[in-house]
Amino acid sequence: MADLARAPTRRTAAERLTKNTDTVLPRSRITDMAAPQVRADMRSAYRGNDVDEVRRALGMVTDGVAAVADLTQQQHFEKEKAQAQQAVADEATGKINAEAAKKSEAYAQVIATSAARRTASDLEAKAKLRIQALMADGEHDLDDVNAALDEVFKPALFEADGKTAKDYGTPEANTALYQALGEVRLGLHAEAQQVIAQQVQTKGLAGVADMVALDAKKGLISIEAGIARAGELGIDPVAAKRELLPALVNTAIQTDNPDLLLKAADSRKADGSRTWSTAEENSLRDQALTLKRIVDAKNEKAAADRSAATLGTMAVKVQQGFKITPAFVQQQIDSGAIRPQDAQDLFRVQEHRDDEERQKIAQRRQDISWAQGQEDRRLALIDRAEARAARASVKAANDVLVGLYSKGASPAQAQRAAAKLYGDRKINGDTFRTLTEEIGQMPGDASVVSRVGAQDYEYTLKDIYAQSNAYAGQPGRPSAAQLAEQSQAAQLSFYRALRTGSSPAEALRAGLTAGGFQKSFVDARVAEARARDMSPTISDQKKK
Repeated sequence: MADLARAPTRRTAAERLTKNTDTVLPRSRITDMAAPQVRADMRSAYRGNDVDEVRRALGMVTDGVAAVADLTQQQHFEKEKAQAQQAVADEATGKINAEAAKKSEAYAQVIATSAARRTASDLEAKAKLRIQALMADGEHDLDDVNAALDEVFKPALFEADGKTAKDYGTPEANTALYQALGEVRLGLHAEAQQVIAQQVQTKGLAGVADMVALDAKKGLISIEAGIARAGELGIDPVAAKRELLPALVNTAIQTDNPDLLLKAADSRKADGSRTWSTAEENSLRDQALTLKRIVDAKNEKAAADRSAATLGTMAVKVQQGFKITPAFVQQQIDSGAIRPQDAQDLFRVQEHRDDEERQKIAQRRQDISWAQGQEDRRLALIDRAEARAARASVKAANDVLVGLYSKGASPAQAQRAAAKLYGDRKINGDTFRTLTEEIGQMPGDASVVSRVGAQDYEYTLKDIYAQSNAYAGQPGRPSAAQLAEQSQAAQLSFYRALRTGSSPAEALRAGLTAGGFQKSFVDARVAEARARDMSPTISDQKKK
């Protein structure tokens, strides 16, 4: 039997080195405190009636009235939900049930809210159009925008008296309308603010561009000053240069000054760097070259017209006795009044005039030395020769006039042609003076046919002679030379009659009569031309 006196003493909890839970995994340890429990005596607790206690014990409904009320409310909710869905469908199809609106609050609320939202949508469209029109001229601010929105929204928000708020059927509908209009106002206000800011910036840019353009007209290139001014207005330098570039080009075109663009291309910043990008600078230089070609061509044309006018004027003065000297001509060339090539024609005019004077002197000397009989014979021959020369001179002059009237040449060009004919000895002095006098009486635009609408009559006149040329030289027909003289006389009479104020029909009659046609033929052709003029056909329009 074991000796208990020798058994080792059992250690107490205080003597242990570890806790009893050390060998239990942390996730398996129970560390929660037990929930407190009330262990009171229920014999004296308050109880309901015995029926309720039995129902509670059996899990039955303890309050029948409340249960019935909950059920009724749930059924009403489901019914109203269905009515609301039906209202949405009716609103979409446009078939609103008035009876349902009276019986169902949800139905009426959906219809009223939809109507309010539709009203808000219509007002939004009107407000957008009104604000767009208001912003178009760039002269209005945000106060004007708010006033315009108030004007659009007020009829929908207030009754006719302007004080009583309109009721759209339900509080929800009213709230939906107010909320929608508030959002519209905020959106349009923000858009208008952006537009106004853009307009202010655009005006600022335009002002800066005008300032730079005005300085450029004075010969001062102030591009960097303009960019700095634009920066003070909050405008990006790139946008400023984008506006200044065409402004400078337009100014250069208006003033015919390509050097302005070259100076602008050489613009530099304060630190010496280039104002423009490489592409912009190249664009300015290219446009300067293009403008220079245009200006040179314009100046060349002006110089040619001025030279032609001077040539015609001086040729007339030579006929009146003015003496052309090399020093005088050189002075005219140096002043730009006449070009060297036209000066050669002027010298030829003087030479022809001098030759005519010498011929007259020689003729007078011969008249004295020759016998009277021989003189009479010689004078007869001279008269015939002069008559032929006079006819040729008149024909050449008439060709100039016909070409002038039919092609619409300017008086300056006609003066040059007359001077050239005289210098080439194709017309005599009397014909030259008559020709220049008639040219001097012409208006700036010699295209009288198109001005008075006589194209059909001109076509009739030319067509008659074109048909006659096909039979020229045949038995009983005039020769080609005779027809040419008749055609020239007819055209000249036609154009002169138009220039003196005659109607196209009377001008055609005068031309055909001068061409030697019989009266019956003339009357028939005038009637045909007048009928064609009153009822033009497609072919007639093409002939015009």
